[in-house]
Amino acid sequence: MKKNVIFVLLVVLVFIFAGCTQSPEAKNSEETIQQILAKAKEPKNMEFEVVLTSERAPVNSMATKFYLKGEKYLAEIKTRETTYIQSFDGENIYNYSISESGVYCKTDLSVSDLLLDVFDFELMAERALTASNLMELGKETIDGIKVRVIEFSYEDYKEHKMKVWVSEEHGIAVKIREEFEVPDTPIAGDSTYTVVDFTELKNIKFNSVQDSVFEVPEEKISPPENC
Repeated sequence: MKKNVIFVLLVVLVFIFAGCTQSPEAKNSEETIQQILAKAKEPKNMEFEVVLTSERAPVNSMATKFYLKGEKYLAEIKTRETTYIQSFDGENIYNYSISESGVYCKTDLSVSDLLLDVFDFELMAERALTASNLMELGKETIDGIKVRVIEFSYEDYKEHKMKVWVSEEHGIAVKIREEFEVPDTPIAGDSTYTVVDFTELKNIKFNSVQDSVFEVPEEKISPPENC
């Protein structure tokens, strides 16, 4: 009898330890898409490159570098002519264009505001979670990142269709496909056409961003009259 009891206890212990030593990958595979999207609310410390491809002019294709740390961010947009930087230090937003000599000139830069809105990971997750037609399409791997593929439409604009590749580990969108209708002419009317935009995150690094990234060197800021 004692041998039988000991045998049963050993079997139970084996199952317990098997569960405790389960790999993170296995645990992630059991998470629901709702649990994964909820991770987007967690503070982020990350840097990544962005490739935005659009059928709309003038943003046919644009590459940008982003740095995020909590509420702070810095966007760096390089063009053939110059480099644009938008920085938020937790209190203030600063827009600059950097000349070839390395001088920072304050400037208005609305395009970076648009890009930052795209990478509001928490807002993206909220829209997906509140969508009545949220659908999970499957699993993939992008640049070594395990993702869940989801599809949904905005609740207030059903014609705006989203397909999003969400990181299982961090709950962030690493790839986005947007499809929506726009007026055929500047004046809104019945005539529309379908636009498809792609946004992809590349070379993602976590926990690598220091506070110094968001500091703008005062000695390099030029007065407006000199810009």
